[in-house]
Amino acid sequence: MLELLVAIIVMSLVMMGVYCIQIFSDNQVVTSNRKAAMQNEVSFILEHMSKQLNQAIGDGSTYPVNYDTGDYFQVWIDSDHDGIFNATSDKQIYYHLTGAGAVEFCENATSGGKSCAGFTPEVLSKHIINFPTAFTINNATNLVYVNLTACWDPAQVASCGSLKNPSVTMSTCIFLPSVASN
Repeated sequence: MLELLVAIIVMSLVMMGVYCIQIFSDNQVVTSNRKAAMQNEVSFILEHMSKQLNQAIGDGSTYPVNYDTGDYFQVWIDSDHDGIFNATSDKQIYYHLTGAGAVEFCENATSGGKSCAGFTPEVLSKHIINFPTAFTINNATNLVYVNLTACWDPAQVASCGSLKNPSVTMSTCIFLPSVASN
């Protein structure tokens, strides 16, 4: 009888150990999957911005990038590909933070670049938490520094970086090649 009781206790401890390992593994896999998904989203946004900003155009009086109070990031694009800024033939695009963590892109901005005018904006991510402070524009060197942070649940910013709400930060420097600075 004593042997049976000892065997049951030992078996219970082994089962509890296996269960704890299973729970730990599940948490690690979920966290890794969430981080990978956010890395893909942030990487996509940075590549998207690099592609669009490489077509930026401006002149000495109109700089191609306008960063308006943290909500809109506007860019003049050389849509007619003539290499000369023309406010009537070139177009404005924008990136906009809408709601908790959602960043949208509009390729046909109108009315000062803050309206998509009949076009549906493309949602690039729903996890960005630092969009208002993500950009540093250097007019002297025609560089835009972008530093984006994504959090799995942007509504819970206080818990960003935890196991259940991991965060990812990525940055890049984008050169604006078609900009006259004089």
